[in-house]
Amino acid sequence: MPNPWLHSRDFGGAITIRRGWLLVLGSLIFIYGCTNKSTIQPEVEERDFLTVSATTVEPEASGVQTLEFSGHLRAAKSTDLGFLRSGRVLQLTVDEGDRVSAGQVLGRLDTDSLAARESELRAQLAGAEANSQEVSAPPRRYERAASQDRIDQLKSELQLARTKLQRREELYKNGAIPKEQLDEARTTVTLTSNQLEAARNQLKDLEAGARPETRRVAQTQVEQVRASLQSLQVDFENSVLISPYNAKVAKRLIDEGAIVSTGQPVYRLVTSSVLEAELFLPPRQAERLSPGDTIDVLIEGESYQATVKKGLPLVDTTSGTRGVLLSLPASGRLHPGQLLRVQIPTEEKEEGYWLPSTALLPGERGLFTCYTLSPVDGQSDLFEVKKQAVEVVKTTGEKAFVRGTLVGRPDIIVEGIQRVVPGQKVRRS
Repeated sequence: MPNPWLHSRDFGGAITIRRGWLLVLGSLIFIYGCTNKSTIQPEVEERDFLTVSATTVEPEASGVQTLEFSGHLRAAKSTDLGFLRSGRVLQLTVDEGDRVSAGQVLGRLDTDSLAARESELRAQLAGAEANSQEVSAPPRRYERAASQDRIDQLKSELQLARTKLQRREELYKNGAIPKEQLDEARTTVTLTSNQLEAARNQLKDLEAGARPETRRVAQTQVEQVRASLQSLQVDFENSVLISPYNAKVAKRLIDEGAIVSTGQPVYRLVTSSVLEAELFLPPRQAERLSPGDTIDVLIEGESYQATVKKGLPLVDTTSGTRGVLLSLPASGRLHPGQLLRVQIPTEEKEEGYWLPSTALLPGERGLFTCYTLSPVDGQSDLFEVKKQAVEVVKTTGEKAFVRGTLVGRPDIIVEGIQRVVPGQKVRRS
């Protein structure tokens, strides 16, 4: 009888040996697959790289060139005109596109409340003036006569009192009356004398009129009311909107019935006789233009003569240009906002590169920065961003002639330079 335990053990050993061979075979297949992975399937770049727009630039000398600069026409004067007080708009007399002259009435505010206030102030002024006249007027004849009659009466009473006092002094000496009656007579003389002095002072005050302080107070009240009326008159004037100069209505911002606040724009006025344009030129070119010089400009393909008004004192830190202000006589074909071009020949000879203005960023110490692309070893479609420092020699606004660390025929990033940094890996569109 076969041993069941021995049979079972031999069977298990065979299974174990078979599993070992399977593991070895699987390992060989895995190693072979890894070894030939590069030949079976190309390596896939898993990282996403930014795509930038670049162009190849050639070194060149600026030489004798005609540079073109551009600007936009604008009105020599532009004003947002509004009332100098708040209120309800009663009337507007012009509309958009109308021409207006200096001093012309353009609108009115409701002045009913001002008229009521004026009536009130005029009544106050009448009362204040009457009071001032009263305190300044001389005394009336009957008042002075009455005061003089009172003085004469007191003189008579004083004379009588003194006479009685003399008699009582005689009687008192003879022992005919007591001392009490003598004292009463003396008191009567004193009281009557005081009353007489008071009456005389009252007549003096009456003849002198009101005190200076009282007159000044009355006059001040009159002046206050008059000042209030003058202020009210200013409000009446500020209720009328007047054109400050000959102009054209560019925009009407509100309609009748609107409640406006002080200074709120009602019309936008622009001058209709003179137009201006601001050009940004290289500083050397700007310095060659003096006030009063005339230059030819192109507007929509037609040539016009412009006069140099002045050069602006500041240089733009972004473009390195300086502004020059031109003036042109207005015509039916010229309007604010139109593009103006100026062609200026230059004979300066510089070696460098013409770059689009979009390829430049302000740098340090008055220089500018641009970025170039350098190929990455082993990667035909990847480039490394490198920083270059350049100096702007001249500019046309859209392009700039620069010199600096650029050499050869560099590939310049012309768009999206704010999104990259030196050393970054990018793709080129």
